[in-house]
Amino acid sequence: MFCPFYFKFSLFDKFARYILKIEDTEGTELRESQNAPRFIVKMDPTLSSSRVRIIEQKIGQHRMTFNVTGYGKALANSQLIQDKAYFEVKVIKPGNIAIGVAKNNKDHLHEGVGQDSDSWGILFSAAEGPSVYKVKAGTIISCLFDQSDFPAVVSFMKDEVILEGARVTGMKGPVVPAVSIESGAEIEVIFDSQLLENTVPAGFSPIIFSQNFMF
Repeated sequence: MFCPFYFKFSLFDKFARYILKIEDTEGTELRESQNAPRFIVKMDPTLSSSRVRIIEQKIGQHRMTFNVTGYGKALANSQLIQDKAYFEVKVIKPGNIAIGVAKNNKDHLHEGVGQDSDSWGILFSAAEGPSVYKVKAGTIISCLFDQSDFPAVVSFMKDEVILEGARVTGMKGPVVPAVSIESGAEIEVIFDSQLLENTVPAGFSPIIFSQNFMF
């Protein structure tokens, strides 16, 4: 006898396994096909300042990083749902670079991350100053988002060294990864676990793509 509930959850189970890339009950890995839908964490041009340019740097068929230039804020397309999430930003050209998280809206796209009520982050620049951390071309900045406890915290590492004092709290509600640039800065944002340049700290993991689905 056909059971619609069984059919529904059987489909969900296969869908979830496809996204998480785990083995099915027969031990066969669910592989991507060339025409399969892609669930990739990306910098989202529709959630970025009109003066920001985002270029997908494709590495292989489905892997990519994101080159960001221009002026203003750029947000990612995926809400941070896991307890401890990690991503990287590589400095291509120094300038004013702010990194952190933001609410998923378009209200403050021409302001820097951490300079408005809907974003939280730390500023990096070619020149060090109060609450500004010095970077140069080639510097890898690691952003660590931890909501395993209250309050949630965003902390940072520079070339795998923890930046003491570079911590922000106060996030309210769902947030997404966010960066902002000005003064000629150019950066490369890296989400893909296979393309990260530094070791992911214990307990953290690359961002899992999240989108609201109605079942």
